[in-house]
Amino acid sequence: MPDKIRVLCWTDASGLHTQQRPIAYEEGIHNVLADLLNASGEFEATAAATDDEVFQSFGLSQYDVLMMWAHGRPVSLEAQHNIVRHVEAGRLGLVGLHSVLMFPSYPILVGRLLGQTARYGWEDGVPMRFTVAAKDHPIFGGIESFELSDEAYYEPFGLVEGAEVLLTMEVCEAAPRRSQLYNHALGRYEQVQHHVEGLVSRAAWTYRAGEGRVVYFQPGHETDPTYRDPLVQEVLCRAARWVAPQSR
Repeated sequence: MPDKIRVLCWTDASGLHTQQRPIAYEEGIHNVLADLLNASGEFEATAAATDDEVFQSFGLSQYDVLMMWAHGRPVSLEAQHNIVRHVEAGRLGLVGLHSVLMFPSYPILVGRLLGQTARYGWEDGVPMRFTVAAKDHPIFGGIESFELSDEAYYEPFGLVEGAEVLLTMEVCEAAPRRSQLYNHALGRYEQVQHHVEGLVSRAAWTYRAGEGRVVYFQPGHETDPTYRDPLVQEVLCRAARWVAPQSR
């Protein structure tokens, strides 16, 4: 019988507490992720939070997959470089969740592993419909669409060539919303009231970084119980399975 896939589930401090609405995960997002993976019987998941020393080379060598949730708390450049080296060498797969896409806080991870090149707009508490764009991919096979209320990320993402889009998001409501949109001319975010009904953005994709596999999955704001949804849990298990090194 093959060994279980070893997964490190990590979150920054925003996955433990927030100054906004009460966090939806009293036990911490890292523990929720580890518990859902361990419940499948296929993974041996370890939970860790805030400390990026676990990303040192020796620590990362103990795992097949890093499932990383973050929301803007900086991770050291040394830690980011270590993650990149392990992924590009094919020793580690990465499942990046939610705001790990934030370039100012994670420039090495975003630029080298996630294939994303542009800042995006955002708004919390948005009813969205997610539609599978790659129905034959192992992560979304048998799934066509689902709906969630979560923090929306609006295009542009500026994905590099080679990223395969798995999932798109469409806003379901007609009322105008006050969203944080990036003003490229001024170099800052501004709150703008606009109509977003029907707006479509990419919400999940895969990327090959050297010899390693990467998956990005956008839904999962800390104040929304997205990771308690059984369908989302199934997607995350499939993603962890898909990115695990093929030679393990």
